[in-house]
Amino acid sequence: MTDSDVVEMRRTQILEAAASLLEQHGYAGLSIRRLATEVGMSVGLMYHYFADKHAVFDALMQNEQRELTEFLRDAPRTGGVDGLLRDLVPHTNRQWRRAGRMAAVWRVERTENPHEPHDQLLRIARAQFAALREALAEAAAASGRRLRAEPEIIPAVWAGLMGLADLTVHGWVHDIDYDALVDLTVTGLSRQILEVE
Repeated sequence: MTDSDVVEMRRTQILEAAASLLEQHGYAGLSIRRLATEVGMSVGLMYHYFADKHAVFDALMQNEQRELTEFLRDAPRTGGVDGLLRDLVPHTNRQWRRAGRMAAVWRVERTENPHEPHDQLLRIARAQFAALREALAEAAAASGRRLRAEPEIIPAVWAGLMGLADLTVHGWVHDIDYDALVDLTVTGLSRQILEVE
């Protein structure tokens, strides 16, 4: 195993621990000291991998966005837009649970540290949206339909999926039929984003 393999393995271990801490305790529960304890390494060594908790969260967000982008590139298109959106729901739920719902707090805290770059995170987010548009257009074409061209379509889809994820993550769907909620969300989004036949 090379040194770079060891570094990558440790960073992955730290990010998995960070995701777990975020799920359990929110952004306030994420700290370098707590992460060091979780992964069994010294606080000093943690700073070798990440400058601070903001950098950990930034890396976690980037990983989540990259993973979702890869899923979108490989997801089957044969089920049309409805099928693609249904397949996407567990992945967007995971992203929201692990990092998305904490992003607002993270952004507020980052404004206190404006020297931290976030251009890479924005590039990855744009790539994720581009992959979503491409996947939806191809899924629409697979069922003989066309995706509407307005630039608001992809943010609207994303907002719908994140709203569903928020309801799920916060446990606000326990008194209703979750599958029916997913169906309503998916069919509603599909109707809005496809050109009228």
